[in-house]
Amino acid sequence: MNIEDTIVYTNISLGLSIVHRNALERLEDLSVTTPFTKETEKEFDKLKHGIKLINEQLEHYNFLLENGYEKRT
Repeated sequence: MNIEDTIVYTNISLGLSIVHRNALERLEDLSVTTPFTKETEKEFDKLKHGIKLINEQLEHYNFLLENGYEKRT
């Protein structure tokens, strides 16, 4: 893997990690919110789904970094 690909994958992973952390913090905030309204429940469900998608992307880019695959052009 060339250095440019490594930099790109590392930056993507870092950005996704930051978004993931922020989403987890918001999810934690919502989990202790009382009362748990329908709006809160909707946001909670959206965050859980978003975190799942972020996890999948993090796994993908970490796999690429670990195994040395180059990005497609």
